[in-house]
Amino acid sequence: MAGLVLMAFFCLLAYQFVSAQVVNITATVPAPPDTIVSFSGIAYPNAPVTILQNGASFLSTTANAQGDFSVAKNNATAGTYTYTLSATDAQGRSGPSINIITTVASQTTTSVSNIFFGPTIVLSDSSISVGDSVTLSGITSPSSSVAIYVAKNTTTTYTVTANSSGAWTKTFSSELTEGTYSIRARATDPDTSVSQYSTTVTLTVGAPSDPCLSVNHADVNCDGDVDLTDLSTLLSYWRQTNPGNPRVDINADTKVDLYDFSIMMYNWTGPV
Repeated sequence: MAGLVLMAFFCLLAYQFVSAQVVNITATVPAPPDTIVSFSGIAYPNAPVTILQNGASFLSTTANAQGDFSVAKNNATAGTYTYTLSATDAQGRSGPSINIITTVASQTTTSVSNIFFGPTIVLSDSSISVGDSVTLSGITSPSSSVAIYVAKNTTTTYTVTANSSGAWTKTFSSELTEGTYSIRARATDPDTSVSQYSTTVTLTVGAPSDPCLSVNHADVNCDGDVDLTDLSTLLSYWRQTNPGNPRVDINADTKVDLYDFSIMMYNWTGPV
């Protein structure tokens, strides 16, 4: 019996010795945290977004259908940089670039967020006459409220709402008097984020077009006939130099005289 107990004891020692030979225990130094810089915000639906670092290509991504974008750079190099962000809408129009100066700290994540590109903006015509219509349009995030600032001597604000694709438009007609206007826009997203301003466009509104431009130059009152009414007007300026009504100086020689009378008679359509 004692022999069996002794044998069991030695077997147990052998088992423990063999088991100890197959256990591997290693120790490693954990990797330091990564250096990361990330960007997120709102551009235009499905817009390509590019980011330059100190003028050199750095990151690019594409916004989703709501205009949201997010992109990050791992293993970034610590330092202070100027980042230039740009985006293009579905019509190929570029919005205003955004410049951001920030310091990227080593072994940390630097997040640049709440970026919101200003709406793209374009005029259907840069110069119109008083009373003519002109349309302002562009793209921003879907369903945003777009404030349009129209400045001449003072600034007037108009508000429109972008559709589900982010497109917005505003047509002006009789609202604009003669002069030169600076126009820009700013959007407020449904989540209440407020965008950068758009670029500024300039609109010139000129005096009403001359209804007599396409009328017979002898038709002084532009009513379609050269008659006694025109003759009476011509005679009221007879022998005047640089007359107050320049149309009576039919040959444009600065004087109202027989030459003008002769031209009127040649074009006469009124009663004989």
